[in-house]
Amino acid sequence: MKKNLVQKVLAFPFSVRQRTLSKNRSPLSKSDFVDSITQSGGDQEAAEIVHSRLQDWIYYEGFTAYPDDSLSSVFGIAEEELDEDLILDIFMERSLSTPSQQEVTTFDPIDSPTGVAQLVAMARSNDQNTQTAC
Repeated sequence: MKKNLVQKVLAFPFSVRQRTLSKNRSPLSKSDFVDSITQSGGDQEAAEIVHSRLQDWIYYEGFTAYPDDSLSSVFGIAEEELDEDLILDIFMERSLSTPSQQEVTTFDPIDSPTGVAQLVAMARSNDQNTQTAC
């Protein structure tokens, strides 16, 4: 995605963080990213979606996302954007029930791709349990 001047200025701190991370770690493939999240109990489909969507928040060419990267400090994704543009979109696209506030509070603050995929895995499991009970 081509970014305008204002976006570039606002993204500068995240670009610097991404550049620093890129210099200190090996690139991670999409399949390794997804596998790592799945092994941590995250939903595979959600991991794939998150990886794809994070490409819009990459400001340093050659940077690759890691499953435990902070969505706020590495990508600059505000809580509102995370909720509305990422998490709720996944729930709506996959026709999953949104977890209750009580269920969400069992999670630490969700600030990583792994956390998003684990929340989706929990919701998918709850939906399957509800369907089985009926």
